[in-house]
Amino acid sequence: MSAIETALRQEAHVWRIKRDAGLSPEEQREFDQWMESDHQHGAAFARAEMGWAMLDQIDFGEAALNETMLDGPQDSISLASGVVADDPIEPQPAPMLQRFAPQMAAGMATALAAAIILFFSGVPTMWFGSPEPEAEQFVSEVGQIKYIRPADGSQITLGAASRLALAMDDKQRIATLQQGNAYFDIASDQARPFTVRTDIGEVRVTGTAFDVQLRDGAIAVAVGKGEVEVTATPEMAATSSKQTTTLSAGQAVTLSGDGEFGLVTKVYPAELGAWRLGRLIYFRAPLSQVVGDINRHIDEPMTIDERAGRIEISGAFNARQIDDLLETIERELPVRIIDQNGARHIAAK
Repeated sequence: MSAIETALRQEAHVWRIKRDAGLSPEEQREFDQWMESDHQHGAAFARAEMGWAMLDQIDFGEAALNETMLDGPQDSISLASGVVADDPIEPQPAPMLQRFAPQMAAGMATALAAAIILFFSGVPTMWFGSPEPEAEQFVSEVGQIKYIRPADGSQITLGAASRLALAMDDKQRIATLQQGNAYFDIASDQARPFTVRTDIGEVRVTGTAFDVQLRDGAIAVAVGKGEVEVTATPEMAATSSKQTTTLSAGQAVTLSGDGEFGLVTKVYPAELGAWRLGRLIYFRAPLSQVVGDINRHIDEPMTIDERAGRIEISGAFNARQIDDLLETIERELPVRIIDQNGARHIAAK
C-alpha cells in the first residue's frame, strides 16, 4: 500500500469516528466537501464503514448491554456491605454507530478511528504524607470488568487485569490506581474531594466523570463531565516544566513518567471509556500499546519485537474478537504472527 493510500485510508476513518461522536454544523460542511471533492474519498469512507460493521457487530442498545461486556465475570461490589451485589452497575452505552450510507457494501476488516489518547501504566507508591483511612483492595482478572459502589454514591468501573485501592472516611476519598484502568463517576461532595493517585500524578475532583489509564510508566486522563485537576507528584513536579493541568469535559491529557504533560486534546464521546463496552479504540498508537491491551483480555500473553512495536495503528476493534483483531493486524500491517512455544509473538517483516 502506498503512502498516499495509507493517508487516504486514515483520513476516511478519522471522519468515521467523528461522525460517530457527532459532527458540528461546520464539521458537517467540511465532511460533505471532502466526500464530494474526490470519488476515492467516498470509496475510502465506504471501506471504513464496512470495516466497522465487520468488527463491531454488537448492538449497544440498553437491552443488549450485557452482551457488550467481556466474557469474564463482572462483579458489583458495595463498600457499605463489603459483598458482591447481584445488580451490577450498567455503564451508559456510547452513542449508537450511525451508518452514513447503507448502500456502501465493500470494505476492509479494519475500522480506523480518531483522536484517542495514548494510555500508559505504572505501579503507584504512597507519596502523600497526610493520614488516611484504611484502604480496601480491588482486583479484576484477565478479561473481567468489575463495578465498585462506594458508600458515597459514586460508581467506579475497574478495567480488565487492573488493581485499585479505595480509602474513604468522613474527611477523605482516595483511590490509588495501581495497575490498568478505571472509570470514575464521582458523587459530588464539596467537603470531601475525590483523589485518584498513581506514582506519577494524581487527579483531584469534587464530583465528575473521568477515565484514568496506566501503561508503560505514564498516566492518561480523559474527562466526560465536570472538571478535574491533574497534578504531577512532588518528585516529578520538581523537574518538570509544568506541575498542574486542569481539564474540562471533552478534554484529555497524558502525563509521562518524567513528569511532563502532553498537549490537551479533544476526546469524543464514543472514545471515552469505550473499553467499558468492549471496544479497543486507537489513533496512531504504537502496536506495542495494542498488544499490551490485548494481553489484558487473553490468558496467554503475547510478545512483540521492538521494531514491530513501533508501527502505528489506528482502529476501533471489538475486545471480544481478539482473533479477528490479530488477523487484521497481520493482514494490514507489515508484521507476521508466529508461534513461540505455544505463545503468539508479533515480528516485523
